[in-house]
Amino acid sequence: MSSTAEIEAPAPAATGRTPWYRRITTILLAGWCAGWALYLYTMLGQRYGCPRGQETCDRAPAVAHSWLWGLAGAIVLAALCLLEARRPAVESPASPESRPRYRWLILGGIGGAVLGANLILLGPMADNPFCAEPIHVNKVMAYPLNCDSYEFMRLAHEPGHVLDHHNPRQSRPGYVALSAAAERTVGPVAHWVGLDRLYKMKDRAQFPLVVINLAATAAAIALMASQLAGLGTPRPANAALCAFLAINGVTTAFTWTPHQQTFALLVPAATILAGRYLLLRRSPWWAVTLVGLAAGGASLVYGSFLITAAVAGLILLYQRRWIPLVGFLAGFGAPQVAWMALCKVVSGDYFNQETRLYDEFIWLPKAAKHGVDSLRIATHDMTITAGRAVFAICTVALLLIVGLAAVAVLLRVKLPVLTDSQRATVVAAGLTAAAGIVFAWAIGIVNADRLLYHAVPALLVLAGWITARIAASSKMAGRLVTAGVVVLAAAVLTNDIITPGPYS
Repeated sequence: MSSTAEIEAPAPAATGRTPWYRRITTILLAGWCAGWALYLYTMLGQRYGCPRGQETCDRAPAVAHSWLWGLAGAIVLAALCLLEARRPAVESPASPESRPRYRWLILGGIGGAVLGANLILLGPMADNPFCAEPIHVNKVMAYPLNCDSYEFMRLAHEPGHVLDHHNPRQSRPGYVALSAAAERTVGPVAHWVGLDRLYKMKDRAQFPLVVINLAATAAAIALMASQLAGLGTPRPANAALCAFLAINGVTTAFTWTPHQQTFALLVPAATILAGRYLLLRRSPWWAVTLVGLAAGGASLVYGSFLITAAVAGLILLYQRRWIPLVGFLAGFGAPQVAWMALCKVVSGDYFNQETRLYDEFIWLPKAAKHGVDSLRIATHDMTITAGRAVFAICTVALLLIVGLAAVAVLLRVKLPVLTDSQRATVVAAGLTAAAGIVFAWAIGIVNADRLLYHAVPALLVLAGWITARIAASSKMAGRLVTAGVVVLAAAVLTNDIITPGPYS
């Protein structure tokens, strides 16, 4: 029996010449010039201070050596603009959707996460990594144990201590509950089999919490594979794009250490799913409220599910569905409010280390209280910080999108041909990528580039959409572009494995 059931979409009706402001090359040229300007601003700019709770940060300006590449790219895209104006895109059928069976998605997600986790162990390890202890599995395999992991493991053994006065993990009770459950179920089995000893783990709670990391990565891979299949992305390209979720800066630093950072890969995948649901279905207010309640509960595990709330809120606001919007926001806020109330009753106060120590999300109003000049400096510093992180983390995905779109223009492929389901996925992915970048800026952390991984899965979905459109126009073009995506993924991931770090 076939592993997928393919649904052929009907060919769209022919349309007239696309206005210049809606052409893909116009959008690419505008985006390239804006990105180039941001690059120069962020790389040549100088930060004036560090946020509260951080002793050091990079204040020195960085010289942009690649401005010629920016100019060359602008010239090439301008030439493509002229080419697209003279050779309009040719109509082609919508990309055929496919619906992989759930068992293949689950097996693929688990297999990809486990394979990637063991491959990253082969990477070089520093003798004294920042905020981490090197753990050597054998002569060739090692991983960093993050300095925050000890408290996570302690709470897995004694979850009630999360209610202690000003416990640093009090804002993440969902993760504490999840880790406690894993420690009591997965832990004994893993210890009996000897998996914790195999990976040189000192605490019996470590392997169960690593399983949580693997589960988050596997779920992200499975969701993204499903979304790419729905867009019609060829299977080899689908697998190659999903591989970016298995091996990256987040999984390298945090897969083998008890931590929450691997949820940064799951959040955008889940956000696209939620956004797609709201765009496709006019669900009653109570169903939307349940979606908000699920997102609010997830935010007690990892606070970045605020991105999901932002995307869902924007969609409901655009649709002018006021009652469902209120229901969603109420559902999202209810778990947080209930937990805060419980903390105040039990410990006398609710402690959020992220806002109290690092001024996360409150740095902007705090700066405004000190006057316009303070607000200007704070905004300048965080814009430079977020801009540098975008180019450090998202460059491969962004260049992949630009390159694929340029190929589509050369082949006269009309990109916007979509079914309703595919359009919902593309729109949700675009909103998620934008929300992820804004989130990284708003959170206000200088030395945490990894927060930009919230945008990467969404950008990869957009790359998969363009790949699918090229493949729908011609079998030969589809094979060549798919091969290019696979080769690029193999090269980038191999470089990630053999390059030292990151470690925290």
